[in-house]
Amino acid sequence: MTRSRRRNTRNSISNVRTTLEYLATKPPLPIQKQIISTARSPILRAVSDVALNALRGDAGRNAFSPVQRRQLARHKKELRTLAGRGISLEAKRRVLVGRGLPLVPIILGGLLGTLGERLFRKITKA
Repeated sequence: MTRSRRRNTRNSISNVRTTLEYLATKPPLPIQKQIISTARSPILRAVSDVALNALRGDAGRNAFSPVQRRQLARHKKELRTLAGRGISLEAKRRVLVGRGLPLVPIILGGLLGTLGERLFRKITKA
């Protein structure tokens, strides 16, 4: 019987901060596709964590505008796939490269501001 290891979300996001911040600025789709298709696993895990927080609503009510909520509602299936625990990173990468590219800047833009502020404030205090 194997024990599952819990990831430290703070470390996984802080290690790939610059890549996530760049993806949140809505670069052109070919550049997004190249970044996601060649991304290391910490970047994919961080995007998965952000997708999970977007589904749960952990960022608060003001993280997303009404327009962003409508856009997220269109991509609910992709969000659930990204947030799924039993889904491999390669499957998550295929979803992001295939249908989820417009989704990445939406979730990162809305959540990095609120979650990143909380996480990086804790890192700088420690």
